[in-house]
Amino acid sequence: DVCRDGTTLVAQATTAGDGAVIAFDTSGEAKWTATFDDVAPTDVRCVGDRSVRVVGASRSGSAVAIALGADGSTDWRYASSDSVVAPGFAVDDGGNTYVAATRVTEGATQVLVVALNGRGGERWRFTSDGPSDSFRRIAANEVVGVTGVRGTELLTIELDRRGRVLWTRAEAAGGAPFTQGVSLDGAKDVFVCASAGQGTDAFLYADRTGATLAFETPDLSGIFADVTRGVARCVGTSGSGIGILAFRVR
Repeated sequence: DVCRDGTTLVAQATTAGDGAVIAFDTSGEAKWTATFDDVAPTDVRCVGDRSVRVVGASRSGSAVAIALGADGSTDWRYASSDSVVAPGFAVDDGGNTYVAATRVTEGATQVLVVALNGRGGERWRFTSDGPSDSFRRIAANEVVGVTGVRGTELLTIELDRRGRVLWTRAEAAGGAPFTQGVSLDGAKDVFVCASAGQGTDAFLYADRTGATLAFETPDLSGIFADVTRGVARCVGTSGSGIGILAFRVR
């Protein structure tokens, strides 16, 4: 991630289950390094001007969220009691952190979303009733949107900020989706980009009720979704180059 002041954050993980976050200044010099002896970070990003959030999995398999200060020191650390796979996270405008992951329990998998307050305390948690193969893409502002894989379907869930389900949407992807991106706009609409392999890709635009406003299958391996100033974008690869699908939303 790149911070407002130009600082670049890089997360590193090793096969031994540990890792680090390194902050580089605009000249490419390392400003600080935060090391984790028992956490393999999977995502890192800036929050405002003076905070960094890191999420990853511990050696025991629990989801871990860590807040770092502007100098790399630890402000707080949260570890779930769940066994998870490759968690991801989002932070809303109020500084609340939302962790999404695939939860593994008694040989079965579920969707897991954990909401944390600005001090790292658990506010609520959501688990799905049905199985999930891969869930870690999440976005949050006035609502929480999470997307992932269920069999050969791309499953998208919208929650309110109390963890209650507003709607769920499953789209047949024509293959097993393996990369997804999700973004939200100010109207609580959800935008999902997905690559299902075998040349089958999908772009889902659903409104606050879960109704599909657009469903495209472009020749684009979508790995990132973003909504800025009324334009939704899927960014990924197309052939041997970079591809972008963009269209104006309401």
